[in-house]
Amino acid sequence: MSSVMEHMSPREPGESLEGWQWRCVYTGAVWYHNHLKQAIPLVILTEDQQVAANYSTKNVGVFVMMNESASEASTKEYLEYLPIEVLEAGIKAGRFLQGCINVNKHCAQEEAFVSKVRGGVFQTTKTL
Repeated sequence: MSSVMEHMSPREPGESLEGWQWRCVYTGAVWYHNHLKQAIPLVILTEDQQVAANYSTKNVGVFVMMNESASEASTKEYLEYLPIEVLEAGIKAGRFLQGCINVNKHCAQEEAFVSKVRGGVFQTTKTL
């Protein structure tokens, strides 16, 4: 069994951070495909056409494909939960908050903060 150190991918000179991260993801997928004795093909989905072009034909059994549904969803408008008039009235009345939500990545289900802009500065106003 091979060690992790054999498969480390140091960042190459001039390589972008995103390029290095994709190379690491792809290297990991190839390792996993080989670890499974090439019994199951692996598919990596991306929204980046350049990544799909660079990695789609490098290794039989590890496929890099465009995530069509994600690219379509990003161009479609979402359905509003409440009409804008109701939201604006709710914000004005204090029933709703308007701002930036910050979720604790270590405790996402239990902790989040909403920051409002006051005088051009974000201020934490409410713990959810």
